[in-house]
Amino acid sequence: MKRLPRILSFVVLTLIIVCLGVIPFYLTWINMTPQGSDGRYPSPDKFGLEYQTLDLIAQDGVLIRAWFIKGDSDSPGIIMVHGKGGSKAGLLHLARVINQAGFHVMAVDLRGHGESGKAKTTFGLNEAMDVEVAVHALLNQKGVNQSRFGVYAQSMGTAAALLALGRNFKAKAFVLDSAWDSLDKQMEETAENIYGLPRFVSVPSMFFYKLLSSKWPSEVSPLEHAMISAAHFLIIHGDEDETVSIERGRSLFEGLTQKQSGEFKTFSAGHTGAWGSAPQEYERLMTDFFRMNLAEKSKKDTFAFEPGVE
Repeated sequence: MKRLPRILSFVVLTLIIVCLGVIPFYLTWINMTPQGSDGRYPSPDKFGLEYQTLDLIAQDGVLIRAWFIKGDSDSPGIIMVHGKGGSKAGLLHLARVINQAGFHVMAVDLRGHGESGKAKTTFGLNEAMDVEVAVHALLNQKGVNQSRFGVYAQSMGTAAALLALGRNFKAKAFVLDSAWDSLDKQMEETAENIYGLPRFVSVPSMFFYKLLSSKWPSEVSPLEHAMISAAHFLIIHGDEDETVSIERGRSLFEGLTQKQSGEFKTFSAGHTGAWGSAPQEYERLMTDFFRMNLAEKSKKDTFAFEPGVE
């Protein structure tokens, strides 16, 4: 009978070690594993859109595949960036709306997603390079206005876009759906809200992220880059979002509007579900925002283009 307490103590200690080590490492590993594609996604012609497929090479050599959909001559372009587990094909219903408003569209598959090359997911850190190369390709397309462009992004794509373009003075308007302010805070909430684990479990996850990406999650801060930008922001968030809480979206909004102009719009929806809850309102809000903030204005911005994370 005296051995029973020792056995129980050993079992408890083992469970603690698993909780603090194996589980966080496993969750971090699977979330950073490339998503890939089975190749069965619809193409723009299924939506009545004429397009060109572009094979781009990111700064670190990863193949990035994008679709360019031509708009009106000398109109601005819109970069469209999906979230984790998504693809450029998943944005085609919105790409059609934006294109019908006259804008050029560049929809991009982030690394490890869709038709792009395999690479680990870093929640915006390395994906920022994918957005950068897509922007350069967009501005080099014939008929695209080179003085300004807009960005539409969802979830993880919002982080990639802000990290890439916070210092790009040509990025004039951002529509961000289900955005978050800082990766470390998002990881804390993910442990609790998605996996039902105590928030302290995110601490070893952050260490594993550092090992796999070379950066601490606290260094992946969309808010810091958004505050540098000279653009206008429309942040859309579902008030029932359990993946990225509305508090994360509000934190981003409140931080960036200390220096920039912005709007915050909520929908009765879950994660990236705002369009599905009110498609006509969502589309009108998005297109009106781009029309208003991408109109020709005086050149008063002085920011230089220094992409990426410092």
